[in-house]
Amino acid sequence: MEILMLILSYVFISIIVGLFYVAMLLSVFYLMKKIFRMNESKWTSLFKIHNGLGLYYALIIPWIITIVVMFPIIVMWFELIGMEYNILASVSIILLLFVTTAWKFYKGRANLSNISR
Repeated sequence: MEILMLILSYVFISIIVGLFYVAMLLSVFYLMKKIFRMNESKWTSLFKIHNGLGLYYALIIPWIITIVVMFPIIVMWFELIGMEYNILASVSIILLLFVTTAWKFYKGRANLSNISR
């Protein structure tokens, strides 16, 4: 029963984390636009730094912030549903989310470098 609850929690949490990541990404881009008065040439130069590494960092930094913010929420979720090993379940969900997203970023890096040229 706990395995089924862990799988369902992973699906639920991955949806919530994805939505939070999009909100965080848009917030970071908005703040960068306002703080640094970004225009098209500044955005282009940021994204073209080291063959697209600037764009890559602009995508990864909000992901790290998202994971750090969501970890206590995930721990509270597993405490709320009464999971016996809530810290272990939280760490396993975070690691699974991190590995799947790192794999997607790794596979998409070639596409990002093509876009930034």
